[in-house]
Amino acid sequence: MDYQEYNQFAIAMMRASLPLYASCVPKVNPEAEQHGIKLVPHQLFILDLFNSKIPKLAIVAPPESWKSTLARVYVEWSIGNNPELCILLTMNTAAQA
Repeated sequence: MDYQEYNQFAIAMMRASLPLYASCVPKVNPEAEQHGIKLVPHQLFILDLFNSKIPKLAIVAPPESWKSTLARVYVEWSIGNNPELCILLTMNTAAQA
């Protein structure tokens, strides 16, 4: 498998798997390691909620539970899979948006 074939294979795998995509995208914090996000069980549960096709969804969880980061990753992944998709992402402070 040459580089181009491998690259196409990797992109197809990330489009098929949101947790795999999350593990490959860089973190938002520039001081953090740039190896992606290793998801823990409660974060996988939140991603399952995003994928559940609930028309209106509010995630209420303690601070530092990665709600905003997971929402950003989900929006990026969803738009990457469907460029015609419209998603509204709101957050509680201007600094987060």
